[in-house]
Amino acid sequence: MARYLVGLVIATVCLFGVFAMSAYAAPTAATDETAPVTTCDAHAAYTGNATIHLAATDNDGGWGVAYVYYKLDTGYAHCVPVGTDASTSVAVVAPTTGSAKSATHTLTFWSQDKAGNVEARASKTFTVTVTREKWKVTLKLSKSSVKVNTKVKYSGTVRTSTGRAGSGVVTIQKRRASGGSWINWRTDRLNASGNYSITVKMTNRGTWSFHARMPGDAVNRTGFSAPRKLRVY
Repeated sequence: MARYLVGLVIATVCLFGVFAMSAYAAPTAATDETAPVTTCDAHAAYTGNATIHLAATDNDGGWGVAYVYYKLDTGYAHCVPVGTDASTSVAVVAPTTGSAKSATHTLTFWSQDKAGNVEARASKTFTVTVTREKWKVTLKLSKSSVKVNTKVKYSGTVRTSTGRAGSGVVTIQKRRASGGSWINWRTDRLNASGNYSITVKMTNRGTWSFHARMPGDAVNRTGFSAPRKLRVY
């Protein structure tokens, strides 16, 4: 779980840029002998994805910062060429599978100025936790009041928290409108768009409440639609 890193870089990523200083004419040692300083705003813990900001400054009157480097855990080092005092962002993406799992990451970072001074590597440790969102479930009825033995269409959608279509089987549950326990009544398989539709002949008189239920999985928690009432007379 240690390599969920997307670097938001502001120029072409360069690798091992510590030695790539030929593009700059470095000041003499007398004018700049101090390495730049990089700060990091990482918090101790994040829920979901984490975006961490790095800011580097050259405080010795030199020509500015040349590169900002960072790496997550034991991954590859990333290099951001900058050219002035600058900042960059690092996005640590949480896993999308598993149930409420967390992982501890270490972000190592350092900078180099145009005089060739390289900062000692610093690091911050933080925890990223994965959360499961509820399915978004809808249900609508074609009628709100019907005579006994009349057909009623039950239809709706199942979506993830980000709007993607659900898959699998949705269950329509019912109970008396006056209260009581929900019982499983009908099931239907979702199509490729996350939609379902089922038509049922209503044979039992009374006023009923219905809702649709989508069971949870490793990514999504169990979701319920808003209840709908139907009077059968």
